[in-house]
Amino acid sequence: MMNKRNYALGGANLTPHYVRGIVDGEGCFSVGLSANKAPRSGYFTMLEFKVTQKAHSAGILYDLQRFFTGLSPDLRSGGTSKPVGSVVIDNRRDNTLKFKVTSLSVIINVILPFFDANPLITAKCLNYKAFREIALLMNSGAHLTAEGIEKIKIIKDSMNLKVSFTDKYKFMVNFPPVISAE
Repeated sequence: MMNKRNYALGGANLTPHYVRGIVDGEGCFSVGLSANKAPRSGYFTMLEFKVTQKAHSAGILYDLQRFFTGLSPDLRSGGTSKPVGSVVIDNRRDNTLKFKVTSLSVIINVILPFFDANPLITAKCLNYKAFREIALLMNSGAHLTAEGIEKIKIIKDSMNLKVSFTDKYKFMVNFPPVISAE
């Protein structure tokens, strides 16, 4: 029998394995650097973790937002938490939306601990590791210095489309088999 869930509204109870899978397939870890005279380093640095979907599947983006909000340290300690990230238009022409997280605090306290405990199983893991390294540098304030920006640039230049086929292949060949306990 076909599932009657309205995929535009969401409502799924996501598991860590499902979240890892959708991020492996549809997620992105990116770093933006733009010249700006205001910061001491001369650059504005921004991290973005996102998952993109067509509008007819927007519900999964809200499900992801609820999932990550539930991992917030504020909720785990019995407090209240505002939603983690936001769901916004990604591309009007393609009719796509994205769940995105740009807050360094949320990336450090929610996103990184989740993916450290639930490693990605495709070559996207290479992008995550670079993203993680940059997030930790930013958390230590390195993005506020010229030396830190140079480190970030080097790491950023190894991400996403700049990851070589050879590096992806080596990662996949050396990745241990995934055995699910479920």
